[in-house]
Amino acid sequence: MRTLILLSRNPRDDVRKRGQRKVRITGADRRRIEAHVEIRASEAADVLWACSSPELYELLVDRRGWPLARYARFITDVMVAGLLAKRT
Repeated sequence: MRTLILLSRNPRDDVRKRGQRKVRITGADRRRIEAHVEIRASEAADVLWACSSPELYELLVDRRGWPLARYARFITDVMVAGLLAKRT
Protein backbone atom coordinates (compact mmCIF):
# COMPACT_ATOMS: atom_id res chain seq x y z
CA MET A 1 0.00 0.00 0.00
CA ARG A 2 1.34 3.41 -0.95
CA THR A 3 0.97 6.45 1.24
CA LEU A 4 0.47 9.79 -0.47
CA ILE A 5 1.94 12.75 1.34
CA LEU A 6 0.69 16.16 0.27
CA LEU A 7 3.00 19.04 1.05
CA SER A 8 1.28 22.32 1.71
CA ARG A 9 2.95 25.61 0.86
CA ASN A 10 4.64 27.05 3.91
CA PRO A 11 5.17 30.85 4.09
CA ARG A 12 8.50 30.20 5.82
CA ASP A 13 9.72 28.54 2.60
CA ASP A 14 9.69 31.89 0.79
CA VAL A 15 11.59 33.59 3.60
CA ARG A 16 14.19 30.82 3.65
CA LYS A 17 14.47 30.95 -0.17
CA ARG A 18 15.07 34.72 -0.15
CA GLY A 19 17.77 34.21 2.47
CA GLN A 20 19.56 31.71 0.23
CA ARG A 21 19.56 34.21 -2.64
CA LYS A 22 21.37 36.78 -0.49
CA VAL A 23 24.64 34.86 -0.69
CA ARG A 24 26.93 37.02 -2.80
CA ILE A 25 30.37 36.23 -4.17
CA THR A 26 32.30 38.89 -6.02
CA GLY A 27 35.59 39.59 -7.77
CA ALA A 28 38.38 37.04 -7.90
CA ASP A 29 36.46 34.54 -5.77
CA ARG A 30 33.57 34.53 -8.26
CA ARG A 31 35.91 33.98 -11.22
CA ARG A 32 37.70 31.15 -9.42
CA ILE A 33 34.45 29.45 -8.52
CA GLU A 34 32.84 29.95 -11.93
CA ALA A 35 35.81 28.25 -13.56
CA HIS A 36 34.79 25.03 -11.79
CA VAL A 37 31.02 25.31 -11.39
CA GLU A 38 28.41 25.07 -14.12
CA ILE A 39 25.27 25.70 -12.07
CA ARG A 40 23.16 28.84 -12.32
CA ALA A 41 22.80 31.05 -9.26
CA SER A 42 19.06 30.28 -9.07
CA GLU A 43 19.80 26.54 -9.11
CA ALA A 44 22.43 26.98 -6.39
CA ALA A 45 19.86 28.85 -4.29
CA ASP A 46 17.41 25.96 -4.80
CA VAL A 47 20.01 23.43 -3.60
CA LEU A 48 20.78 25.48 -0.49
CA TRP A 49 17.08 26.06 0.15
CA ALA A 50 16.27 22.34 -0.06
CA CYS A 51 19.21 21.39 2.16
CA SER A 52 18.15 23.88 4.81
CA SER A 53 14.66 22.40 4.98
CA PRO A 54 13.45 21.77 8.52
CA GLU A 55 11.27 19.01 7.08
CA LEU A 56 14.34 17.12 5.84
CA TYR A 57 15.92 17.38 9.29
CA GLU A 58 12.71 16.16 10.90
CA LEU A 59 12.44 13.19 8.54
CA LEU A 60 16.01 11.98 8.93
CA VAL A 61 16.97 12.96 12.48
CA ASP A 62 13.69 13.04 14.39
CA ARG A 63 11.75 10.32 12.61
CA ARG A 64 14.45 7.99 11.31
CA GLY A 65 16.85 8.50 14.22
CA TRP A 66 19.92 9.58 12.27
CA PRO A 67 22.75 10.85 14.48
CA LEU A 68 23.42 14.54 13.94
CA ALA A 69 26.93 13.82 12.59
CA ARG A 70 25.47 11.49 9.92
CA TYR A 71 22.89 14.09 8.94
CA ALA A 72 25.60 16.76 8.67
CA ARG A 73 27.69 14.51 6.39
CA PHE A 74 24.65 13.76 4.25
CA ILE A 75 23.70 17.43 3.85
CA THR A 76 27.31 18.32 3.04
CA ASP A 77 27.48 15.59 0.39
CA VAL A 78 24.16 16.67 -1.14
CA MET A 79 25.17 20.34 -1.24
CA VAL A 80 28.56 19.60 -2.79
CA ALA A 81 27.03 17.29 -5.40
CA GLY A 82 24.23 19.74 -6.14
CA LEU A 83 26.44 22.81 -6.37
CA LEU A 84 29.07 21.10 -8.51
CA ALA A 85 26.56 19.42 -10.84
CA LYS A 86 27.02 19.77 -14.57
CA ARG A 87 24.46 22.03 -16.21
CA THR A 88 21.93 20.11 -18.29
